[in-house]
Amino acid sequence: MKWFKNLSEREKLRSDTLREFVLKKGVMVHSKKVDELLVELEDKKEKYLNFFLAVQTLKDREVEELSEIDYYSDNITLSPSSFRQLIKTETPIGFNNHFLNAEISGVGITCRALPSLIEELEKRNSFRFKHSRKKVSTLKDFKKELSLQKKRTLEHHAKKSHFSEWTRFFNKQLSEDIAFFEKKGLKREEISKLLLNKLEAHEHARLPRWF
Repeated sequence: MKWFKNLSEREKLRSDTLREFVLKKGVMVHSKKVDELLVELEDKKEKYLNFFLAVQTLKDREVEELSEIDYYSDNITLSPSSFRQLIKTETPIGFNNHFLNAEISGVGITCRALPSLIEELEKRNSFRFKHSRKKVSTLKDFKKELSLQKKRTLEHHAKKSHFSEWTRFFNKQLSEDIAFFEKKGLKREEISKLLLNKLEAHEHARLPRWF
């Protein structure tokens, strides 16, 4: 593991203290310098606990390196290789101001939006309707393709939960909303209408900009 390789000594101490504080639930260790940091941590327990949970989640998703931890802006920066590993998971990822971004436990996870990463993200997030050669990865293209699909095609995808599985890459709540009606065995017109309503309800508020 190459955790925290670019952090200053104080930041490393703060990170070590964080682990001690969370794992031991506030048990003081025998160091005046660390005790002072623990007092600071106690005042901001929720924030640091969020960072701890975010780091644990990244480790669970096999991200092996953090480039920078910024406690003041609630952000963790990953290297391109580490963020590429995150793309391989189901983590919802967006794009804003030349950065790819995600959120874990209230902490922002960012990386420079290299063309190769954007290509991988779009490939992961694309959707292809049955019997269609075209893959779509934008809301505009999805709506257009949706209107062209036959009854059996939409019922096929809904029955197999393909729509909710696809939208999990963008928004967990959206995916759960769609999964709810997929189980009801709806007809083509109902499926199409509900999909459009759900997507449009989430479009401006929480869906990644590029989607």
